[in-house]
Amino acid sequence: METPNGAVSKLRVHQSDPILVTPAEETKTGLYFLSNLDQNVAVIVRTIYCYKPAAKANQDDPVEVIRRALARVLVHYYPLAGRLAIGPEGKLVVDCNGEGALFVEAEAECGMEEIGDVRGNPDLENLGKLVYEVPGAAGNVLKMPPLVAQVTKFKCGGFVLGLAINHCLFDGIAAMEFVNSWGEIARGLLLSVPPFLDRTILKSRNPTQIDHVHGELLDVELKFEDPKEEEDPMVYKSFPLAFEQLETLKSKSAVGGGDVDPLAEKKRSTFEALSGFVWRARTQSLNFPPNQPTKLIFAVDGRAKFVPPLPTGYFGNGIVFTNSICEAGELVNQPLSRAAGLVRESVRMVDDGYMRSAIDYFEVTRARPSMAATLVITTWSRLAFDTADFGWGGPLFSAPVGLPGKEAVLFLADGEEEGRKKGVRVFLGLPASAMKTFEKLVTEVPTNIPQPKHYIVGHISFLTGLVLPPNPSGNLFATLPRDHAFPPQSSPTKQEPQELLQISKNCLKIPASANLFRNGFPSSASTNPMPPMYHNPDSLLRRQPVTIGHNISTYRRESKRAEDRHGDRKVCEWRSFPALRSFVACINGGNVRSTG
Repeated sequence: METPNGAVSKLRVHQSDPILVTPAEETKTGLYFLSNLDQNVAVIVRTIYCYKPAAKANQDDPVEVIRRALARVLVHYYPLAGRLAIGPEGKLVVDCNGEGALFVEAEAECGMEEIGDVRGNPDLENLGKLVYEVPGAAGNVLKMPPLVAQVTKFKCGGFVLGLAINHCLFDGIAAMEFVNSWGEIARGLLLSVPPFLDRTILKSRNPTQIDHVHGELLDVELKFEDPKEEEDPMVYKSFPLAFEQLETLKSKSAVGGGDVDPLAEKKRSTFEALSGFVWRARTQSLNFPPNQPTKLIFAVDGRAKFVPPLPTGYFGNGIVFTNSICEAGELVNQPLSRAAGLVRESVRMVDDGYMRSAIDYFEVTRARPSMAATLVITTWSRLAFDTADFGWGGPLFSAPVGLPGKEAVLFLADGEEEGRKKGVRVFLGLPASAMKTFEKLVTEVPTNIPQPKHYIVGHISFLTGLVLPPNPSGNLFATLPRDHAFPPQSSPTKQEPQELLQISKNCLKIPASANLFRNGFPSSASTNPMPPMYHNPDSLLRRQPVTIGHNISTYRRESKRAEDRHGDRKVCEWRSFPALRSFVACINGGNVRSTG
């Protein structure tokens, strides 16, 4: 809760002495293998899950429910009850001694509103009181149990589950599968995704084979001196980027930096555009010398990229790090498309061969990522934090408690209101002076998306049954009331006809304002009323025929990547302009471009 002067009041939390929760049944003992993908991420990740007060029908003590369920879930995830150690090969292993996970009961002297704004302006000192810190374990993962849990009860009846988990035990996907399994057991259910525990499937090859360059592990020469933190203290902030802003970044990050063909191969993904933007903006904010190489490292989920794919429920790290390197001057002075293009190249080089090479590289070198002049991006925006249900429903909200390092940036999902498309929150830490610049660059990202005036669709000569009245110029056209333009307007004021389709020399021109979310289009607004609009783009995927004009043949869109009914060519996905997908699906080759 904020005080009148805007400051967040400090939590007062009383922690009981920690106890050890051991597996409810006897489990395997011995040394548990950690793959080379686990070795490089031995950092503690802290998160909180905040739950509303219990309903009258559920007056169970959350501390007891969660503690008992932990003992049972550890039977399935028994390495979490062990301790990290250094194995015979000099690498991290888990000594499965059944010692148990650390569990703490705590009480706060206030309601949950005192936690403050954990998303927009997190108070790390407050949040830190909700996750138990093992005395003397800071900076030494061998002294930290793989799993530490704290349940804090608040005066309002709500509670917070705070977790500290070593990343070398599992990545984000596996961590959420574990927390969801924990919740299922608490609710008396069977595990929907049992863990696959055998990590030896990711052993290095014999002999090793390093056939890729792994720049993420190479040092970057520093050409400047980092300011001391007492001179420029670190500030942590979270910046929301709405869906519309992300679309703007995708448009600006495409080749040419402006409006592009929606079907073009060079259109960037949200991750590519946002990562390029954050990398560029952070570099500019830190005011690196122009000749300073700056490195971007990010994790790619390799579960489906391995051959064969990793089994469902794989308990471990299925991620591999890849990187991009660019001089600061080039990164800042070139268009956003340059940074986003570098990110795309890094994403595309990750395949089974690259990941196996990374595993072998660590086996030979034992090299760990260099963090000099480096940004590390971790994406949590697709993790199902809101499904962790221990019997009180999903959490009201969940959040990270700090960052694993000053070089790290987290992408978190943002936007939960009904009907609102989700955006992304960017959570990072920067020196105070640099944070001001970064905040300015983020707030300058516009929400309006520049749109081309027309879309030109070629190769339409094979369309049959096209009978529309010619206009005075001899071109075929249909009309559409202006109040039904795309996007839909809530209060139409005029019924002026507007050109919808214009065909000339085997090309079809569709104004960008045209709305194709309809069963059919009349050729005259005055004699044929408009049918209901489809506000949901998915309606175009439900095998529902769409007709344009009087006698154009009916066609169907059967999947997001449908095969053209008139030939064997596949129609490209058109995610940015779903209103036109149905029409493009019937066009051989889907040759579409935009014009100004």
